[in-house]
Amino acid sequence: MKNAEFNSTLVNSYLSLLRRLSFNVRNEIIERLRNSMRSDSQNNEDELLQLFGSFHGEYSAEELISQIRSSRNFERPNPSL
Repeated sequence: MKNAEFNSTLVNSYLSLLRRLSFNVRNEIIERLRNSMRSDSQNNEDELLQLFGSFHGEYSAEELISQIRSSRNFERPNPSL
């Protein structure tokens, strides 16, 4: 079964269950879904913002740059033919 077909079948199953519920219960479910979507998007944005910032380490930026540059190796081994 393709993913789109599966999603459509799943949504249709949920809708058939929801039709049997009272108006107030359906409104409550809608409100909870809305709130969960808002909090999910806010959480995703907070997680993204946490990725930014300064690096905290024992070396200064200049020392890190110096270490990186000194560890570079541009020599290629000569293959024997």
